[in-house]
Amino acid sequence: TDSDNPYEIAYFDRGPLSPDELYLGGAWAGYWNNGRIYVPEIVRGLDVLKLTPSEHLSAAEIAAAELIRFDEVNTQTQLHIEWPDHPDVARAFVDQLVRAGALDSGLARRVDREINNWSRGRANAAALSDIATNLETAAAGADGVDGKRLRDLAGVLQRAT
Repeated sequence: TDSDNPYEIAYFDRGPLSPDELYLGGAWAGYWNNGRIYVPEIVRGLDVLKLTPSEHLSAAEIAAAELIRFDEVNTQTQLHIEWPDHPDVARAFVDQLVRAGALDSGLARRVDREINNWSRGRANAAALSDIATNLETAAAGADGVDGKRLRDLAGVLQRAT
């Protein structure tokens, strides 16, 4: 979520085909598509992986990523992703901001409460607008990726109603 500071959150390796003999084998890539990671392997076929929550990746971030769907994917291109205005996307922003220490815990609880109302079809336009204003104010004093996330979350909440 921060291309200037990437870090590994998981890895996958099936290991050697044989501990005693040299064989051509192994995974040559991993491709994200419609909520799964596809890992083609030279000899053994195809592995299909699903992310699980960890200290580096929340359930909300996984749910938001699974909202992005493509009918067809060419792994040689870089597809443009438009995040939908959806409660899972808002929760993912909250999780990222809390993990980075960029969102006050009181405001985070308030945001969570209103996202839960929104996800149940009871969005409170006035409360969401007020929270979005608070987030914009916080974004004005934030640097880099945290400021962008605060503004993006504010936008999602503004458009929720």
